[in-house]
Amino acid sequence: MAFFSIIIPIYNVKPYLDECLSSVEMQSFSDFEAILINDGSNDGSREIAQKYASKDPRFILIDQENMGLSEARNTALKFLITRENLWGGGNIGQNPSAPSYILFLDSDDYIKKDSLKKIFHMLQKKANGVDVLKYSYEFMPKKPIPKHFTPALYQNGIDFILQHPSVLGEGCVWLYAISFKFLLAHHFSFIPRIYFEDMTFIADILVYAKSIYICDDPFYIYRLREDSITRAQWDEKRTLKAFESYLAILEHHHNLMNNMENKQARKILKRLIQAYVWSFHNKARQTGHKATPSLYQRLHIYEQIYSPMSRIKIYFPKTYQTLRSMKYLIASIFKKS
Repeated sequence: MAFFSIIIPIYNVKPYLDECLSSVEMQSFSDFEAILINDGSNDGSREIAQKYASKDPRFILIDQENMGLSEARNTALKFLITRENLWGGGNIGQNPSAPSYILFLDSDDYIKKDSLKKIFHMLQKKANGVDVLKYSYEFMPKKPIPKHFTPALYQNGIDFILQHPSVLGEGCVWLYAISFKFLLAHHFSFIPRIYFEDMTFIADILVYAKSIYICDDPFYIYRLREDSITRAQWDEKRTLKAFESYLAILEHHHNLMNNMENKQARKILKRLIQAYVWSFHNKARQTGHKATPSLYQRLHIYEQIYSPMSRIKIYFPKTYQTLRSMKYLIASIFKKS
Protein backbone atom coordinates (compact mmCIF):
# COMPACT_ATOMS: atom_id res chain seq x y z
CA MET A 1 0.00 0.00 0.00
CA ALA A 2 1.36 3.42 -0.96
CA PHE A 3 0.97 5.91 1.85
CA PHE A 4 0.60 8.81 -0.60
CA SER A 5 -1.17 8.92 -3.92
CA ILE A 6 -0.08 12.01 -5.86
CA ILE A 7 -2.48 13.14 -8.58
CA ILE A 8 -0.71 14.91 -11.46
CA PRO A 9 -2.84 16.17 -14.39
CA ILE A 10 -0.80 16.76 -17.55
CA TYR A 11 -1.61 18.95 -20.53
CA ASN A 12 1.03 20.43 -22.86
CA VAL A 13 3.68 21.17 -20.24
CA LYS A 14 6.70 19.67 -21.97
CA PRO A 15 9.19 22.37 -20.83
CA TYR A 16 8.34 21.76 -17.14
CA LEU A 17 7.16 18.16 -16.86
CA ASP A 18 10.51 16.42 -16.46
CA GLU A 19 11.42 18.63 -13.49
CA CYS A 20 7.99 17.99 -11.95
CA LEU A 21 8.13 14.20 -12.26
CA SER A 22 11.79 14.02 -11.32
CA SER A 23 11.02 15.88 -8.09
CA VAL A 24 8.55 13.11 -7.25
CA GLU A 25 10.81 10.25 -8.33
CA MET A 26 13.72 11.55 -6.24
CA GLN A 27 11.75 11.92 -3.01
CA SER A 28 13.59 10.74 0.10
CA PHE A 29 10.30 9.06 1.13
CA SER A 30 9.56 6.24 -1.31
CA ASP A 31 6.14 4.98 -0.19
CA PHE A 32 4.05 6.75 -2.83
CA GLU A 33 2.34 6.28 -6.16
CA ALA A 34 1.90 8.99 -8.78
CA ILE A 35 -1.25 8.97 -10.91
CA LEU A 36 -0.38 10.74 -14.16
CA ILE A 37 -3.42 11.83 -16.17
CA ASN A 38 -2.47 12.79 -19.72
CA ASP A 39 -5.30 15.12 -20.72
CA GLY A 40 -4.86 14.88 -24.49
CA SER A 41 -1.39 16.48 -24.67
CA ASN A 42 0.03 16.98 -28.17
CA ASP A 43 3.40 18.59 -27.42
CA GLY A 44 5.44 15.56 -26.32
CA SER A 45 4.35 15.66 -22.67
CA ARG A 46 2.88 12.17 -22.92
CA GLU A 47 6.22 10.72 -24.01
CA ILE A 48 7.90 12.21 -20.94
CA ALA A 49 5.19 10.78 -18.69
CA GLN A 50 5.51 7.40 -20.40
CA LYS A 51 9.27 7.40 -19.71
CA TYR A 52 8.63 7.58 -15.97
CA ALA A 53 5.78 5.05 -16.06
CA SER A 54 7.95 2.58 -17.98
CA LYS A 55 10.92 2.65 -15.64
CA ASP A 56 9.17 3.08 -12.27
CA PRO A 57 6.04 1.07 -11.32
CA ARG A 58 5.07 3.75 -8.82
CA PHE A 59 4.11 5.97 -11.78
CA ILE A 60 0.76 5.07 -13.34
CA LEU A 61 -0.10 6.72 -16.67
CA ILE A 62 -3.73 7.13 -17.75
CA ASP A 63 -4.64 8.71 -21.11
CA GLN A 64 -7.83 10.59 -21.90
CA GLU A 65 -8.97 13.08 -24.54
CA ASN A 66 -8.66 16.71 -23.56
CA MET A 67 -11.37 17.44 -20.99
CA GLY A 68 -9.76 20.04 -18.74
CA LEU A 69 -8.09 20.16 -15.34
CA SER A 70 -11.16 19.25 -13.28
CA GLU A 71 -11.94 16.15 -15.31
CA ALA A 72 -8.29 15.06 -15.29
CA ARG A 73 -8.27 15.17 -11.50
CA ASN A 74 -11.68 13.47 -11.37
CA THR A 75 -10.35 10.69 -13.61
CA ALA A 76 -7.58 10.04 -11.10
CA LEU A 77 -10.03 10.05 -8.20
CA LYS A 78 -12.35 7.66 -10.08
CA PHE A 79 -9.39 5.35 -10.75
CA LEU A 80 -8.54 5.20 -7.03
CA ILE A 81 -12.17 4.77 -5.99
CA THR A 82 -12.80 2.03 -8.58
CA ARG A 83 -9.70 0.19 -7.44
CA GLU A 84 -10.91 0.46 -3.84
CA ASN A 85 -14.41 -0.83 -4.70
CA LEU A 86 -13.10 -3.74 -6.76
CA TRP A 87 -11.05 -4.93 -3.82
CA GLY A 88 -13.32 -4.27 -0.88
CA GLY A 89 -16.76 -4.47 -2.42
CA GLY A 90 -17.49 -0.91 -1.35
CA ASN A 91 -16.20 -1.36 2.21
CA ILE A 92 -13.92 1.57 2.92
CA GLY A 93 -10.43 0.66 4.05
CA GLN A 94 -10.43 -2.97 2.87
CA ASN A 95 -8.04 -2.53 -0.03
CA PRO A 96 -4.37 -2.90 1.00
CA SER A 97 -3.29 -0.98 -2.11
CA ALA A 98 -5.39 2.07 -1.22
CA PRO A 99 -3.43 5.20 -0.27
CA SER A 100 -3.69 6.79 3.15
CA TYR A 101 -3.55 10.34 1.81
CA ILE A 102 -4.15 12.09 -1.51
CA LEU A 103 -1.96 14.97 -2.71
CA PHE A 104 -2.28 17.11 -5.81
CA LEU A 105 0.63 18.37 -7.90
CA ASP A 106 0.29 20.57 -10.98
CA SER A 107 2.57 19.39 -13.77
CA ASP A 108 4.38 22.71 -14.20
CA ASP A 109 5.26 22.86 -10.49
CA TYR A 110 7.37 20.57 -8.31
CA ILE A 111 8.01 19.54 -4.70
CA LYS A 112 11.10 19.65 -2.50
CA LYS A 113 13.15 16.47 -2.06
CA ASP A 114 12.08 15.86 1.55
CA SER A 115 8.49 17.07 1.23
CA LEU A 116 6.79 13.66 1.42
CA LYS A 117 9.01 12.53 4.30
CA LYS A 118 8.23 15.66 6.30
CA ILE A 119 4.51 15.48 5.57
CA PHE A 120 4.53 11.80 6.59
CA HIS A 121 6.27 12.51 9.91
CA MET A 122 3.90 15.40 10.56
CA LEU A 123 0.90 13.15 9.95
CA GLN A 124 2.36 10.51 12.29
CA LYS A 125 3.36 12.80 15.17
CA LYS A 126 1.50 16.11 15.20
CA ALA A 127 -1.51 15.31 13.06
CA ASN A 128 -2.15 11.61 13.50
CA GLY A 129 -5.28 10.53 11.64
CA VAL A 130 -6.47 14.00 10.60
CA ASP A 131 -8.84 14.34 7.67
CA VAL A 132 -6.88 17.23 6.19
CA LEU A 133 -3.35 18.61 6.50
CA LYS A 134 -2.65 22.07 5.04
CA TYR A 135 0.88 23.26 4.30
CA SER A 136 2.57 26.20 2.55
CA TYR A 137 4.54 26.88 -0.64
CA GLU A 138 7.28 28.94 -2.26
CA PHE A 139 7.35 30.79 -5.57
CA MET A 140 9.69 30.01 -8.43
CA PRO A 141 11.28 32.46 -9.23
CA LYS A 142 11.49 33.26 -5.53
CA LYS A 143 9.50 36.11 -4.06
CA PRO A 144 8.26 36.75 -0.51
CA ILE A 145 5.10 35.03 0.73
CA PRO A 146 3.35 36.38 3.84
CA LYS A 147 2.64 33.77 6.51
CA HIS A 148 -1.08 33.59 7.20
CA PHE A 149 -1.38 30.66 9.59
CA THR A 150 0.11 29.60 12.90
CA PRO A 151 0.66 25.82 13.17
CA ALA A 152 -2.30 24.35 15.01
CA LEU A 153 -4.61 21.34 15.25
CA TYR A 154 -8.33 22.06 14.81
CA GLN A 155 -11.06 19.67 15.93
CA ASN A 156 -13.03 20.44 12.79
CA GLY A 157 -12.76 22.48 9.62
CA ILE A 158 -15.50 24.92 10.65
CA ASP A 159 -13.36 26.13 13.56
CA PHE A 160 -10.51 26.78 11.14
CA ILE A 161 -12.81 28.67 8.75
CA LEU A 162 -14.16 30.82 11.60
CA GLN A 163 -10.64 31.84 12.59
CA HIS A 164 -9.37 32.22 9.02
CA PRO A 165 -12.30 33.08 6.68
CA SER A 166 -9.91 34.10 3.90
CA VAL A 167 -8.92 30.46 3.39
CA LEU A 168 -12.12 29.96 1.38
CA GLY A 169 -10.78 32.41 -1.18
CA GLU A 170 -7.49 30.57 -1.69
CA GLY A 171 -7.78 28.33 -4.74
CA CYS A 172 -4.82 26.02 -4.18
CA VAL A 173 -5.86 22.40 -3.71
CA TRP A 174 -2.19 21.41 -4.05
CA LEU A 175 -1.61 22.76 -0.53
CA TYR A 176 -3.59 19.92 1.08
CA ALA A 177 -2.98 16.31 2.01
CA ILE A 178 -6.42 14.70 2.22
CA SER A 179 -7.32 11.44 3.91
CA PHE A 180 -8.46 8.93 1.30
CA LYS A 181 -11.05 7.44 3.68
CA PHE A 182 -12.42 10.94 4.31
CA LEU A 183 -12.55 11.62 0.58
CA LEU A 184 -14.32 8.31 -0.10
CA ALA A 185 -16.88 8.91 2.62
CA HIS A 186 -17.99 12.24 1.11
CA HIS A 187 -17.57 11.60 -2.64
CA PHE A 188 -15.75 14.87 -3.27
CA SER A 189 -15.03 15.84 -6.88
CA PHE A 190 -14.20 18.87 -9.02
CA ILE A 191 -16.83 20.77 -11.02
CA PRO A 192 -15.92 20.13 -14.68
CA ARG A 193 -15.03 22.76 -17.29
CA ILE A 194 -14.91 25.83 -15.09
CA TYR A 195 -12.19 28.24 -13.98
CA PHE A 196 -11.27 28.46 -10.28
CA GLU A 197 -12.19 24.79 -9.89
CA ASP A 198 -10.26 24.44 -6.62
CA MET A 199 -12.59 26.83 -4.77
CA THR A 200 -15.53 24.46 -4.37
CA PHE A 201 -13.36 21.42 -3.63
CA ILE A 202 -11.49 23.28 -0.87
CA ALA A 203 -14.76 24.59 0.60
CA ASP A 204 -16.10 21.02 0.74
CA ILE A 205 -13.11 19.46 2.46
CA LEU A 206 -12.85 22.27 5.02
CA VAL A 207 -16.57 22.32 5.85
CA TYR A 208 -16.81 18.55 6.30
CA ALA A 209 -13.41 17.83 7.90
CA LYS A 210 -13.64 16.54 11.46
CA SER A 211 -9.97 17.31 12.10
CA ILE A 212 -7.44 19.49 10.33
CA TYR A 213 -3.81 20.33 11.00
CA ILE A 214 -2.26 23.55 9.71
CA CYS A 215 1.47 24.04 9.26
CA ASP A 216 3.51 26.80 7.63
CA ASP A 217 6.24 24.59 6.11
CA PRO A 218 6.72 25.28 2.36
CA PHE A 219 6.64 21.79 0.83
CA TYR A 220 5.41 22.90 -2.60
CA ILE A 221 7.11 25.01 -5.30
CA TYR A 222 4.68 27.07 -7.38
CA ARG A 223 6.05 28.21 -10.74
CA LEU A 224 5.13 31.70 -11.90
CA ARG A 225 4.45 31.54 -15.65
CA GLU A 226 3.72 34.44 -17.97
CA ASP A 227 1.72 32.11 -20.24
CA SER A 228 -0.45 30.61 -17.51
CA ILE A 229 -4.24 30.49 -17.89
CA THR A 230 -4.78 32.97 -15.06
CA ARG A 231 -2.59 35.57 -16.82
CA ALA A 232 -4.05 35.21 -20.31
CA GLN A 233 -6.08 37.97 -21.97
CA TRP A 234 -9.81 37.98 -21.26
CA ASP A 235 -11.41 37.73 -24.68
CA GLU A 236 -15.17 37.23 -25.01
CA LYS A 237 -14.97 33.42 -24.95
CA ARG A 238 -12.85 33.31 -21.80
CA THR A 239 -15.01 35.97 -20.13
CA LEU A 240 -18.19 33.98 -20.77
CA LYS A 241 -16.53 30.94 -19.24
CA ALA A 242 -15.58 33.07 -16.24
CA PHE A 243 -19.24 34.10 -15.87
CA GLU A 244 -20.28 30.43 -15.98
CA SER A 245 -17.57 29.63 -13.43
CA TYR A 246 -18.69 32.31 -10.99
CA LEU A 247 -22.25 31.02 -11.21
CA ALA A 248 -21.21 27.40 -10.68
CA ILE A 249 -19.27 28.41 -7.57
CA LEU A 250 -22.16 30.62 -6.38
CA GLU A 251 -24.62 27.75 -6.71
CA HIS A 252 -22.27 25.36 -4.93
CA HIS A 253 -21.58 27.75 -2.03
CA HIS A 254 -25.27 28.64 -1.72
CA ASN A 255 -26.19 24.97 -1.32
CA LEU A 256 -23.33 24.51 1.14
CA MET A 257 -24.54 27.50 3.16
CA ASN A 258 -28.15 26.26 3.27
CA ASN A 259 -27.01 22.89 4.64
CA MET A 260 -24.79 24.43 7.31
CA GLU A 261 -25.89 24.66 10.94
CA ASN A 262 -23.20 26.98 12.29
CA LYS A 263 -24.58 30.54 11.99
CA GLN A 264 -21.17 32.23 11.95
CA ALA A 265 -19.96 29.95 9.17
CA ARG A 266 -23.15 30.67 7.23
CA LYS A 267 -22.38 34.40 7.46
CA ILE A 268 -18.87 33.80 6.10
CA LEU A 269 -20.24 31.86 3.13
CA LYS A 270 -22.87 34.54 2.58
CA ARG A 271 -20.13 37.19 2.34
CA LEU A 272 -18.22 34.92 -0.03
CA ILE A 273 -21.29 34.56 -2.25
CA GLN A 274 -21.60 38.35 -2.28
CA ALA A 275 -17.95 38.61 -3.32
CA TYR A 276 -18.56 36.33 -6.30
CA VAL A 277 -21.61 38.36 -7.35
CA TRP A 278 -19.42 41.46 -7.26
CA SER A 279 -16.67 39.62 -9.20
CA PHE A 280 -19.21 38.71 -11.89
CA HIS A 281 -20.19 42.35 -12.44
CA ASN A 282 -16.63 43.60 -12.06
CA LYS A 283 -15.41 41.19 -14.74
CA ALA A 284 -18.07 42.53 -17.10
CA ARG A 285 -16.97 46.11 -16.41
CA GLN A 286 -13.25 45.33 -16.79
CA THR A 287 -13.54 43.41 -20.06
CA GLY A 288 -16.48 45.18 -21.68
CA HIS A 289 -18.07 41.79 -22.39
CA LYS A 290 -21.65 41.10 -21.36
CA ALA A 291 -23.14 37.90 -20.04
CA THR A 292 -26.12 36.31 -21.77
CA PRO A 293 -29.62 37.08 -20.42
CA SER A 294 -29.91 33.54 -19.05
CA LEU A 295 -26.70 34.01 -17.04
CA TYR A 296 -27.97 37.29 -15.59
CA GLN A 297 -31.23 35.57 -14.71
CA ARG A 298 -29.33 32.90 -12.75
CA LEU A 299 -27.22 35.57 -11.08
CA HIS A 300 -30.29 37.54 -9.98
CA ILE A 301 -31.19 34.78 -7.48
CA TYR A 302 -28.03 35.44 -5.49
CA GLU A 303 -28.23 39.22 -5.72
CA GLN A 304 -31.25 39.11 -3.41
CA ILE A 305 -29.04 38.48 -0.38
CA TYR A 306 -27.48 41.94 -0.80
CA SER A 307 -28.59 45.02 1.13
CA PRO A 308 -29.90 47.96 -0.99
CA MET A 309 -26.63 49.90 -0.45
CA SER A 310 -24.58 46.87 -1.50
CA ARG A 311 -26.60 46.61 -4.71
CA ILE A 312 -25.84 50.26 -5.48
CA LYS A 313 -22.15 49.44 -4.96
CA ILE A 314 -22.39 46.66 -7.58
CA TYR A 315 -24.54 48.34 -10.22
CA PHE A 316 -23.53 51.97 -9.78
CA PRO A 317 -20.00 52.06 -8.30
CA LYS A 318 -19.50 55.78 -9.01
CA THR A 319 -22.80 56.66 -7.33
CA TYR A 320 -21.82 54.49 -4.37
CA GLN A 321 -18.50 56.33 -3.99
CA THR A 322 -20.32 59.67 -4.13
CA LEU A 323 -22.81 58.59 -1.45
CA ARG A 324 -20.01 57.25 0.70
CA SER A 325 -18.07 60.53 0.41
CA MET A 326 -21.20 62.47 1.33
CA LYS A 327 -21.69 60.23 4.35
CA TYR A 328 -18.21 60.97 5.69
CA LEU A 329 -18.56 64.68 4.86
CA ILE A 330 -21.86 64.96 6.77
CA ALA A 331 -20.45 62.96 9.67
CA SER A 332 -17.41 65.28 9.90
CA ILE A 333 -19.64 68.38 9.83
CA PHE A 334 -21.78 67.12 12.69
CA LYS A 335 -18.66 66.08 14.60
CA LYS A 336 -17.23 69.60 14.35
CA SER A 337 -20.52 71.19 15.38
